[in-house]
Amino acid sequence: MSDRTRLLFITTSSLASNPRLVKEFECLKAHYSCTVLCFKHPDWSLALSEAIKARNEDVRFIEIDRQQRVFETLKAKVLHKFAIAINPLVQKNFKICAFASNDKTPQLVFNVKQLIKKQEFQHIIAHNLGAFYPAVITSQSQNATLQLDIEDFYPGEALYFNKTYEKANRDAIMQTSFAHATRITYASKGIALACKKAFKTTNNVKQTTIINAFKE
Repeated sequence: MSDRTRLLFITTSSLASNPRLVKEFECLKAHYSCTVLCFKHPDWSLALSEAIKARNEDVRFIEIDRQQRVFETLKAKVLHKFAIAINPLVQKNFKICAFASNDKTPQLVFNVKQLIKKQEFQHIIAHNLGAFYPAVITSQSQNATLQLDIEDFYPGEALYFNKTYEKANRDAIMQTSFAHATRITYASKGIALACKKAFKTTNNVKQTTIINAFKE
């Protein structure tokens, strides 16, 4: 096994639909051992994701195929619906808020718990809101540092379900995650400013703005 620092990236997206994630591990893989826990989507992103994997043979990819893992996916969806049902009674619990906010979050938890039984990681990097809870509990379990990538101001995004409680859920997820983070990256100065006003962090957290830029 490599003695290089081991990084674990966690996302609710497929590889191709999360270009910030791809750019990050492609920059870091030369110096760190990188593992990516993501989803496999049978859509426009499938062929592009396969191409990303092919050009990054030195990165370990763990893709969750929801169509193949029927029982696991069903269990995650049931937990999601249950969390929404009890949301009015439990409004600030980190786990309930996270499970009610995204039905992929429980599935990431299932998989990351199995993963860390076999391997230790020194740094956990969460890309997008649904990955924050799994990343926080993993960093605590592994005594690892935690990095959050903030691509948008999530509480301000459109609400598609559980509209009475979802904005508060997002606020709670972000506040708890920010309180545990050792590093936070933002996709724009505006997002950074909004987050710094809304959420408290520890005094030693490192915050950096990395503006999205892509080749033509």
